[in-house]
Amino acid sequence: MNYGELLELLEISSPEEFEYFENVADLIECERVIGEEALTELFAQIDGSIFSELIENYFSELLEKIPDRAVDIYTLLHTIGLSLAGLAKETGVKEGNASLLAEEFDRFRRWYMFDTAAVITNLKSGECKTVPLSEALVTYRLETISGDEHDYDFENCLDYPLTEYVISLSGIAEGEYENRNREQEFYEHDDRHAGFQEEGKLYIHASEDILNDGFVYDDEFSDEC
Repeated sequence: MNYGELLELLEISSPEEFEYFENVADLIECERVIGEEALTELFAQIDGSIFSELIENYFSELLEKIPDRAVDIYTLLHTIGLSLAGLAKETGVKEGNASLLAEEFDRFRRWYMFDTAAVITNLKSGECKTVPLSEALVTYRLETISGDEHDYDFENCLDYPLTEYVISLSGIAEGEYENRNREQEFYEHDDRHAGFQEEGKLYIHASEDILNDGFVYDDEFSDEC
């Protein structure tokens, strides 16, 4: 998908119109391949502060609909959301940020929509199937409507190139992170996770135990951050 086709997908005529929740939802949940060049061209022209807020809102809604026992996938998604929001906030401020944001945004989008393998089991029928993470979370959200109940296994979804994210929090109000209290509670009650704040930056990293559960190192991304 090229830049012109991307604007058509988003139903906008110019990047200045990229300002609604539906825009970022359509961008993430698109089932077509989007070229990083098209994403870079778009991100270089949209308002970074607006995009950052839209990403925060998207992940805030996403995290509200995750099974309570799925602590690892919750923590991973929350961390990814913070990182993307931080990169979006800096888009246009530092040279090359739009390209880096496009790379990381596309990495998340492909992982979330296509490359993951969540296992869901219908507790009534016993039917078991493997689906992408995005589909598994949609199934969980629809349980209140369908009346079905499922068991969710996200172990195979933890293979994401992440060891430590450094997210710039300058200019971002604490109130914009609606899920901070829940994430902090996980850290306080699970010593496999750790995080600390220092000099205006939030460092969130995975412990060795979690790395052994399926995380992989990505030194290249860590250096770029």
